[in-house]
Amino acid sequence: MIHSNAGTCSDIALSMNEPLSQGVSMKHAKPSHHVVRPARRPATSLLMAGMVAVGLAGCAAGPDFQRPAAPAVAQYTPTSVASQTVSAPTQLGQEQRLVDVTSIEAQWWRSLGSSALNQLIDDAFKASPTLAAVSANLREAQERFAAREGSTRYPQVDAALGGQRQQTSPSSQGLSGDTRQFSLYNASVGVHYNFDLAGGNRRALEALAARTDYRRYELNAARLTLAGNIATAAITRARLAAQMETTTAI
Repeated sequence: MIHSNAGTCSDIALSMNEPLSQGVSMKHAKPSHHVVRPARRPATSLLMAGMVAVGLAGCAAGPDFQRPAAPAVAQYTPTSVASQTVSAPTQLGQEQRLVDVTSIEAQWWRSLGSSALNQLIDDAFKASPTLAAVSANLREAQERFAAREGSTRYPQVDAALGGQRQQTSPSSQGLSGDTRQFSLYNASVGVHYNFDLAGGNRRALEALAARTDYRRYELNAARLTLAGNIATAAITRARLAAQMETTTAI
């Protein structure tokens, strides 16, 4: 009986130790490496969209040009200019009046009333190599602007139409039959347009337009300079001729 009881107690102890050993083994078991993490797709999408926006903003051409304000001055001299000159007791020594005008004619020399001077300046405009070179620069700037404007501002359309006569022979393919002839026509249309997302084409057109204006002002300045030189030389020549005539008369 004692042996049987001991055996029964050992069986009971073993049966009681089994869940304890199982609990210990579960406690020291290694955790799994598969961890479920929440998805971060919305945050990643926002980050990518922000980076794209910043990149496009960095590629955009500079701000619009702002014309500077004109200087707040009403005259070219520090003091007011007299309205007339002092007279002299000589021939043609009457005082001369100075009149303020808001604008001057482009061909100001015609107001002098000399047809000979007008003809002389017109001939100089036609024969001047300087004006010819400046005019060529202006035409070049205009053509460059027109070419760039046509290629960037407006869509490009390409069309092609072709036709040809062809002949096939069944004998080339190991077949029997007569030779056949037929006509083949091809037609194609292509349209392409450059989208100016960053404003580079627009800025390039503005630069070419500014260059064209510069060349135009350069031509006007060359005309005025040439006309002024000729008018000054003609007036000086007339004055010297009058002095010689007066001296000879004395």
